[in-house]
Amino acid sequence: MLGRDHALLGAVGFLAIGPTIVHDMTWETIGIGTVTSAAFALLPDIDEPGSTVSRKLGFVSEAVSNVARSVSGGHRQATHSLFFAAIVGGLAWFANGHRWPMAILVGAAFLLALRMILPRVLRFSSVLLLLPLVAGWWAYRHPLWPVAVLLLTTSGGVVWHMIGDSLTVEGVPWLWLPFARPLKNLRISIPLIGHCGSERESLLAVLMSLGVLWLSFRLIGIPAYHSGRAEWSAHANFSFLKDILHRQVGNLTNDVKSQVNQQLNKATTGVVGQLRGATTR
Repeated sequence: MLGRDHALLGAVGFLAIGPTIVHDMTWETIGIGTVTSAAFALLPDIDEPGSTVSRKLGFVSEAVSNVARSVSGGHRQATHSLFFAAIVGGLAWFANGHRWPMAILVGAAFLLALRMILPRVLRFSSVLLLLPLVAGWWAYRHPLWPVAVLLLTTSGGVVWHMIGDSLTVEGVPWLWLPFARPLKNLRISIPLIGHCGSERESLLAVLMSLGVLWLSFRLIGIPAYHSGRAEWSAHANFSFLKDILHRQVGNLTNDVKSQVNQQLNKATTGVVGQLRGATTR
């Protein structure tokens, strides 16, 4: 499966399953989790120097790719297994709760995903730098993620990648283990899309794109709209009540002033009258 389609599968997988498992996720968490899952769905291909994930971050990802290829035993070996998914989840679990590791994890995920989906002319624009910085800042402010969300975005992204490659003729060694040679050669394949880059894969990519758009609108767009509208309404109502309060206080102050003036006038008139009577006598 192509890198673009792996990212789409990671995104649509998180959007479809995440909110059903973790019911109290905010729309911000869903948005950042979706992009992070899409990025981690690219990670297993780090074992192939010519892959998308190996090229998108320049010499850094290329160097990591060369090391990963030699350690994992080649393409579609160790990094395409449940063993690797567990390692990724374990590293993310250790980073969870720590500000800088989580900020770097999320910021790098956004940078990778945006370099994948943005048009070439925008890949070096301020958008490419601004969004990862904003996402990293959010993760810095919220470093402690629910374990379910953390695993869905990291290990889950790796598993979605494996599911996508299992739909091709080549398949993947799901049960790969370092010292179990028979399991290394056991590849699971349900070739529904044939070879990588086939027309069936292109059709699946269109369906996944529509799924991402619809689920994003339903789970992120609508809640964000209502949240912004509620905040605006609360602010507007507060301003309205504040204006009413000022008017009422102003009216009350005027009434008090009027009554005080009336009492002073009566007292002054009485004192003047008594003085005049005393002078007449």
